[in-house]
Amino acid sequence: MISAPNLLRPLSGSKLWFPLIIGFLLIGCAGSKSGVNDRPTVVNSNIDRSEETSELENVISVDTIQWSFRSIEDIRPITSDMGAEEVLPFEQINEENYSVALMMPFRLTGNQIDDLNGYNEKFAHFYAGYKMSVEDEGWIATTTYHTNRSSGQIDSLLGSLSSETDLIIGPFDKGNITKVSEFAKRNRIAAISPWNASTSVTSDNLFYLQLRPNLSSYWESIIQDATKNFDRSKIRVIRNADGSDRSMMNFIQKINEEKSGLPISEPLGEYPVSIDSLLYGDSLVFKLAFDEQVEAFIIPHYSSSNHDRFIYECLRKINAEKEGASPQIYVMPVAVKSKRLDLNILNNLDLKICDYRFYDKRDADYQSFKSEFYSRYGRLPSDDAYYGYDIGRLIIYGFMNYGKYFHYYMKDEKVSLNQMSIKVRPYYNSSDELLYLMNEHLDIYQFEEGYYRLKNTD
Repeated sequence: MISAPNLLRPLSGSKLWFPLIIGFLLIGCAGSKSGVNDRPTVVNSNIDRSEETSELENVISVDTIQWSFRSIEDIRPITSDMGAEEVLPFEQINEENYSVALMMPFRLTGNQIDDLNGYNEKFAHFYAGYKMSVEDEGWIATTTYHTNRSSGQIDSLLGSLSSETDLIIGPFDKGNITKVSEFAKRNRIAAISPWNASTSVTSDNLFYLQLRPNLSSYWESIIQDATKNFDRSKIRVIRNADGSDRSMMNFIQKINEEKSGLPISEPLGEYPVSIDSLLYGDSLVFKLAFDEQVEAFIIPHYSSSNHDRFIYECLRKINAEKEGASPQIYVMPVAVKSKRLDLNILNNLDLKICDYRFYDKRDADYQSFKSEFYSRYGRLPSDDAYYGYDIGRLIIYGFMNYGKYFHYYMKDEKVSLNQMSIKVRPYYNSSDELLYLMNEHLDIYQFEEGYYRLKNTD
């Protein structure tokens, strides 16, 4: 395991948040490949009005997780090593200075940034963290662009990018990610997608790195941890009795079959639960499971808009019915980001959460960043600020050790940053065709004694 440098710089002590927001619109971290990082540059602020979106689309929760989930016939639920026949698409290129294009999806009205709502605040924190990470690295010149989540704006930005651009970070929306990833492939530029996960944005593309693991990787990690710690006969995967999640369950059973390591793998036990029985019935929904001495439940649902209520009501019922039992419950990140979740459930249930970002609030680096962020901006940092800082640490480490195409040469190396780790692997479809590179590192953590604590064994 490699730890990237994590040095926080002395800050100015300014507590003005508004100048930071204006900075998103007017300046980047630097303006040219050979420029010094603190030299301001005017950012392209042309706005394409050809693709106006509805007011509903303008508001995105800070904790929104966007995955593209397709049928199991379309994608393969594992990552895989390169074969011996691999042909390197590029040489390892080391340069004295590097140019980064950071594409941020700010919402704009005219030439003014919108009010700091949940959507813009999410990316404001990300940008602030990233800026704190790289601003004193004079050999990395970052130019910041706003995309306004517009396809036309992306076309304009890509057409204006310097030929000396070494790395693109972003954008946010799937359609725009597809455009950027294909542009990167044609022009031999590395591209990193920090936010969304999709198996269909690009293919045969070693220039593209997706930092959020795909859904299949989450389920794989959960199944591997559960089957390592419990007998398979004592595990139940909770599903909706109405069959609405049948495709997802088929996918999970496919992962179980492929990753079991057994000559013949029995399907994981499924436990059908109806939302009506959770909400209105007086019956003991989980009585049968406890009679069978089930020791671990898996709740694989992942969407806040579709699954939030179902997940919460399952947790509430298990808590109410468990009596002397103490089952461990594996959940996706949406479970602990739900506004429904309360300390009663967190304290009484052994929840195991799987995610690619774990924030240890007791950690010295966590506290140091929190203090210095507040000193500068007068706000406490959100998780997005820590994430932005880690993205900056990643590119500093990558450029220093592997050069322009660091994302490729980091394959199979676990790199620990401030609050997250990265492990890059190739990702293939069901036909063994390479799609792109992806971070596959995921953490399992648990709430204990008032804190989330890492439970990984690696």
